[in-house]
Amino acid sequence: IKGGTGNLKKDKIFPLSEGMVGWVMRKNQSLLVEDFSTKENYVPRFSTDETPSKEYLSLLSIPIANKKKIIGAICLESYRPKNFKDQHKRIMQTIANQVATLHTTQLENLTAFKHIMTREIRRALKFNLNCNLLFLKIYFQLKEESEELYKQVITEFLSLVLPNLKETDYIFRLFQETFAIANVQKNGNGIDEFAEKLMSKLRDKKIWGNGQAFDFYVNIGIVPNNHLGSDIEIVIKKGEESIKQARLIGPNSIAVFQEYDERKEPKDSSDVE
Repeated sequence: IKGGTGNLKKDKIFPLSEGMVGWVMRKNQSLLVEDFSTKENYVPRFSTDETPSKEYLSLLSIPIANKKKIIGAICLESYRPKNFKDQHKRIMQTIANQVATLHTTQLENLTAFKHIMTREIRRALKFNLNCNLLFLKIYFQLKEESEELYKQVITEFLSLVLPNLKETDYIFRLFQETFAIANVQKNGNGIDEFAEKLMSKLRDKKIWGNGQAFDFYVNIGIVPNNHLGSDIEIVIKKGEESIKQARLIGPNSIAVFQEYDERKEPKDSSDVE
């Protein structure tokens, strides 16, 4: 336990076989308790030997997990009953995804992307929301092959990206240097401006690793709401294609995904290489 208070000691070790947080981590499922005062018996948060803390009336716990293992869990408690809503759950799930992304350099978030975005696209269609996806790819070159240095560079890159996200945005790591940001909102206007703002925070920056400064550049592809569909594999392919379209423009460029027949045809044969 990190940041333990009251009867919970900092760095306390607890078994996953006991308590609500252990259940969250074993099952890899979120848990929302609206009002503990309605429970007949005390339900331990971490272990059966903990001193009951009846002053906390509601709880929200979210697992932090990648494809291979459970990393941990985020646990929020409140003195008020019914203090956590579905909106808080979504925000904490986004934070948990970001923590998982920073924790490892593997491809764990591809599975999360497929699961969560299939749900979010359906939700957007049902409630007439706008769901837009930004696909980012970072390009850099290390002078030496080092897994630890690679991790540092990716972490440093994410430290430039994460502060620009809203609480309701999702971020996923799809492939080694490819990331996706999901933006779901009532008003879909402004996705281009968001991409431009994000690019301005990344352009001409350097990232540091092991005391070295590395040059890098980024291409951003936008897959807007009207190009999303129920087949998440096709959505991913469109994201990859939008990055390719941005790369054709040049380093640190942004492109909005276009189907082949939507792209501008050359005016005459002299335009064709």
